[in-house]
Amino acid sequence: MTKRTTIVVAHRLNTVRNSDVIAVIHEGKIVEQGSHSELVSINGAYSQLISLQEQNQESENETAKDQDVPEGSMDSPKKPGQHLPSEGPSSQLLFSKSVQLAAIIENEETEPKELKTRLASQKPYEVPLCRLAYLNKPELPILILGSVASITNGSILPLFGVLFSSLVNTLYEPPVKLRKDPKMWLWMFIGLGFVGLISSMGRMYFFGIACNRLIRRVRSMSFEKVVHMEIGWFDDARNSSSTIGARLSVDAASIRGLVGDTLSLLVQNSASIILGLGIALEANWQLALLVFALIPLLGANGWAYMKFTKGFSRDAKTMYEEASQVANDAVRNIRTVASFCAEEKVIILYRNKCEGPRSAGIKLGLITGISFGFSFFLLYSSYAISFYVGSRLIEDASSLAHDTSKAKASTALVFAILDRKSEIDPSDNSGMILEIVKGETTEAEILAASKAANAHKFISEMQQGYDTLVGEQGVQLSSGQKQHVAIARAILKSPKIYYSMKQQVHLMLNLSEWFKMHWTK
Repeated sequence: MTKRTTIVVAHRLNTVRNSDVIAVIHEGKIVEQGSHSELVSINGAYSQLISLQEQNQESENETAKDQDVPEGSMDSPKKPGQHLPSEGPSSQLLFSKSVQLAAIIENEETEPKELKTRLASQKPYEVPLCRLAYLNKPELPILILGSVASITNGSILPLFGVLFSSLVNTLYEPPVKLRKDPKMWLWMFIGLGFVGLISSMGRMYFFGIACNRLIRRVRSMSFEKVVHMEIGWFDDARNSSSTIGARLSVDAASIRGLVGDTLSLLVQNSASIILGLGIALEANWQLALLVFALIPLLGANGWAYMKFTKGFSRDAKTMYEEASQVANDAVRNIRTVASFCAEEKVIILYRNKCEGPRSAGIKLGLITGISFGFSFFLLYSSYAISFYVGSRLIEDASSLAHDTSKAKASTALVFAILDRKSEIDPSDNSGMILEIVKGETTEAEILAASKAANAHKFISEMQQGYDTLVGEQGVQLSSGQKQHVAIARAILKSPKIYYSMKQQVHLMLNLSEWFKMHWTK
């Protein structure tokens, strides 16, 4: 191409090897200029850069730290008579600067590793959960509905225990009642299962809506913030396009662990614990407090196991990183390893690096098995203690729940009678007051009626005679005596028609004579 000048700016010297004119610039000044062969022949800064680059290509395992030396600390042979232009710096200074430039070129390859180390040492950005909850404020009604559904779903298991215990008591009812009650309990359990199904679906539905809306809101806000960032912000490796994409897709979706399933399960489990503890305290506070005191033992065992496994995972990751680094270096420099016949040494080194994680894994397996067995030992020990204490309370009649409920029911019945007002008040003077009714039947008529009804004989044989109190509805008289008294009462009323049963025919013999005498008079 004619009448065109192409300027190539490059760090790799092989890129500009075929250029017509090569200029070496240092601190804004041209220190060397010419073709590739001309610059190599004068053995100046360009020649030193070429030799350093060739050395780096031959020994790729050499780090930038080994090559980066302080300014002016490296001596190099210099042919006499080789001078740079008078207006430029000295050849020794240019050579030291060229060494630094070569070190910078080599450091470009090690920069990602240093970046990872710097990122790992940085403290993570902490955000309070209240700020995340504030972003979910528009979905507050949906969260309330989801919380109600979670509380309902969490109450199913404690209520099931109460209903099941009541069902067991039904087995001791009489046979007639035993045929009717199971149908009622059947429908109650069916209703409880239906409520649990609806509440579980409602919990997942409402919290799912709130969580997805929050994720969409966070992604929109994050993308809007990213597009308004300055250009320099994107130069940081932490803000690359792949990292930002991961934040928008993965990190935003990870919020589900805080707002979605985790929050719903937290509300559900809290409701189960509170309701279950209330039922237990109402049934027997002594046994409930005992079981409640055993819970921290199980929690402490789980916490210790979690902390141990977490610490091992962190240490194992570090140890495996060392072994992985050995394998990575061996693969990258496989030619060097093969040229020195160091395959066996690399394998032995890799095995030595893996020995620590292997021993730690065996130790973890033993401790995990012991912790697992000990956790179940504590669990079943708490069961055994609870059953033992419960049996002793029943044996010593110290189970206060049943007696207390009976006392409460009896007290309620007593006070219900005391607090009830009679519909008829005998001391009330309002209304119509009748005159005192006085009977006009004489004693002779009573004696005659009793004799006619064949009642005089057994009445006279009583201790108090006609003044005897026979009780309500004549409970102290036999059925036959009651019939005689009833006939005598009828005779005193002088009925025009008297209807008698077959059982009373034998009583009518004297009665017919009495009627004839009475009608004759």
